[in-house]
Amino acid sequence: MKNLTKDQKYNRAKEKEVERNFKKQKEREAKLSNKLPRKVLCVSIKQEAFEKLELAAKRIKTSNWKMLSHILFKIHERKPNMRIKGIKTKRYKNSTGKKQVNYKISERAWKNLDILSKADGKSKARLVQELIMAYEIPSIESLEKKERELAE
Repeated sequence: MKNLTKDQKYNRAKEKEVERNFKKQKEREAKLSNKLPRKVLCVSIKQEAFEKLELAAKRIKTSNWKMLSHILFKIHERKPNMRIKGIKTKRYKNSTGKKQVNYKISERAWKNLDILSKADGKSKARLVQELIMAYEIPSIESLEKKERELAE
């Protein structure tokens, strides 16, 4: 075994530290690449719409913002031929909501909501409230059936 000088020992230690940091950096980048870009949605909705959103999130065992994003992803299923036809004046809700919703939803869900808002000429708050109220919460039995199918 060679006797290393003080500088050589220092350089080897630094090289090993760089390798460890590089591995950690790769792990961090892998985690960050999985994250979706999100935008903030601030709307005021009725209390019953908020409670329905919370109930749906609890049934599916997810967070409220993920549930809201999921509902907004389904816009195209409900209205497949959305087209913006000229500039419409927006119709806002005639009453203020009881519950302020501030969530960071996925960017795709935000764009779906924005396109629908421009196409229908309704405010985002009104659309979010209508979509939540129209959303059919899956039954517990159907969720259990899906879990069993995934387990098999």
